[in-house]
Amino acid sequence: MTSVTVDATGVFCPEPIVRLGKAIRALESGDTVLLLADDPTSRIDIPNWAETSGNELISVTEEDDHVVFLIKKR
Repeated sequence: MTSVTVDATGVFCPEPIVRLGKAIRALESGDTVLLLADDPTSRIDIPNWAETSGNELISVTEEDDHVVFLIKKR
């Protein structure tokens, strides 16, 4: 299983989703992406993207200055 980290801090919508989509397309089913984002809309956009794209949002962790999303490719 492969896991990659995508740092989308400092960028705003739609860039976190663009970076996440690019990373997940390069992975195999079952691999994961750890996405770091500080855009406030990411808290809504990333869960919605995971649902509509058919990927699994495993966890969302609030840090001091960003949010960490763990997404599993299906």
